[in-house]
Amino acid sequence: MVAALRQRPWLLFALFGAYFAVNVVVRLVVPHSLELDEGQQLFLAQWLAFGYDSQPPFYNWLQYGAEQVFGPTLLSLSLLKNLLLFCSYLLFGLTAFGVLRSRDLAIVATLGLLTMPQLSFEPQRDLTHTVAVIFAACLFLYALTSAIRSPSIVTYGLTGLAIGIGFVAKYNFVLLPTAALIAMLIEPEFRRRLFDWRLLVTIAVAGLVALPHGLWFLEHFELATGRTIGKLTSEESVSRLSQVSAGLGSLVLAIIGFAAITVILFLVAYKRDLVQALRASSPWSRLIGNIMLISLFGLILLVVFGGR
Repeated sequence: MVAALRQRPWLLFALFGAYFAVNVVVRLVVPHSLELDEGQQLFLAQWLAFGYDSQPPFYNWLQYGAEQVFGPTLLSLSLLKNLLLFCSYLLFGLTAFGVLRSRDLAIVATLGLLTMPQLSFEPQRDLTHTVAVIFAACLFLYALTSAIRSPSIVTYGLTGLAIGIGFVAKYNFVLLPTAALIAMLIEPEFRRRLFDWRLLVTIAVAGLVALPHGLWFLEHFELATGRTIGKLTSEESVSRLSQVSAGLGSLVLAIIGFAAITVILFLVAYKRDLVQALRASSPWSRLIGNIMLISLFGLILLVVFGGR
């Protein structure tokens, strides 16, 4: 199997396409009662607006477009979600093939997405805006690595597009480009990409995409941020210490739920080789590792100080 994928990498994405097509079919044949997020999407997709509620409007805009083509149906709901997920896997895979020298490692990295419940199983249940930010994150990683490897107005502009989409997909996305900025400053080999005039293109494109909703966000700040802050600080707790403890506990559980299966499977498959791989270092591994650590630190700061 791996040999076939190594020789014809496009087969990997064809398999993903078939996987998500099956998910669309399954959703259409199961009972047609709507989940909470699905019902909300059908309701909000009746009109276009710069903002709707505590969630940014990117997914609502896409759902509006889907309903113009397929009507307010389960098909429009399921097709949009699975198309975004397929594009996410495709972009992540292209990123892996672009930065990893070994095709085998790129294949394993891309297939590894299926081991993460929040990227494989959970989105099929009742997630919408989370699917949008998964797509935005994958687009950003693809654009960022492309801009680093092959700097051009197009790749810098694509990075700005990804940042703008990320902001209007889910507010906590801003942690990712912020972490990437700091991580690139730390890594000498990539630092020079930040002092390129084309970075102005990134900023301009991101600003143009985010501006309409950004103005709405400023006018409705409490509505837009209250739900996210509440999740991280646990509004039901009485004392500040209890709020922070509950928020940090939720963060730890989320990390375990996200990564535990992947880590266990990789340990079983690679054993000591995995430990050695974690000790290995390259500019790309340091960049991605630092992005993850800085993002985690940002989440901790948000938990500790976000409710003040």
